Amino acid sequence: MYREAFELLTRLRDDPGNPALHICADSWRGRGTMYQQVWTRAAGIDFMSRQIVRARQPPTVAKRRLSRRSLFLGGTAATLAAACGTLFLPPLMLRATADHLTTKGEIRNLQLSDGSAVALGPDSAIRVRIDDSTRQVDLLKGMAYFDVAPDPAKPFTVMAGAVSVQVLGTSFDLSIDADSVSVSVERGIVETMSNDMPVPERLIAGDWIAFTEGETPTIRGKREASTIASWRNGMVQVENETVATVVARIARWHDARVVIADPSLRNRRVSGVYNLSQPEAALRAVVAPFGSNVRRISPLMLVISDI
Repeated sequence: MYREAFELLTRLRDDPGNPALHICADSWRGRGTMYQQVWTRAAGIDFMSRQIVRARQPPTVAKRRLSRRSLFLGGTAATLAAACGTLFLPPLMLRATADHLTTKGEIRNLQLSDGSAVALGPDSAIRVRIDDSTRQVDLLKGMAYFDVAPDPAKPFTVMAGAVSVQVLGTSFDLSIDADSVSVSVERGIVETMSNDMPVPERLIAGDWIAFTEGETPTIRGKREASTIASWRNGMVQVENETVATVVARIARWHDARVVIADPSLRNRRVSGVYNLSQPEAALRAVVAPFGSNVRRISPLMLVISDI
């Protein structure tokens, strides 16, 4: 309930003149006394966090809206989400749209009807469409590792917003973090495509590529194939990725909402290996080289800043 309240508060702050958003918020609060109490407490926490952000942000810096959320709308849920002014599937819409979801810190292993296997990462969601003519999975939120069963007659496609990955039979990792969608290949060959690319990018074992909204060209590199999707074993390895991306990924293992108070920190780049069994310590290790720290505002919120 707190996560749903924070999502609605964020959208109201981004688009306060949207009447549909106010209708959504009123409807949510009207579900009962507990919802109203959660809303009041969440609003207080949100207000405190914004005071910290405002204190650290120069007046000339414009607030950046999280437009990447618009990449993840689809079908009926997209229509409903757009009506409520949201740019990312909120929890209520996500539950109505997804076939499989996980909570913070939870990893779920799934077997699909075509024989493919999926390890769904924490705080993640997928929608599955497999029939006589189609094999498609939509990664609606979070991260997933796919071990695809070969079928030359039906390529396996995974969509993550504007990014598509197509394979016949292979193993790869796909993750949506902050403004970035990344693909890493453990075995086989995949073809990746986005709206900003004139032709598909082909990746082989050990290759990784990251698509960042509004930025071209994409960033790609090479790593040991055995280290791909190491989050399944409690570690996350990153190379030349933004702080915002890495923080978003690690935050899936922490119950609290994580806020980066300094906008200039978001796009700094880091490389390293972080222990997911201690996510708060991992977050500190990510931002410490830039003179920033992680402060607990409440049991439900961590703020990253240089104070």
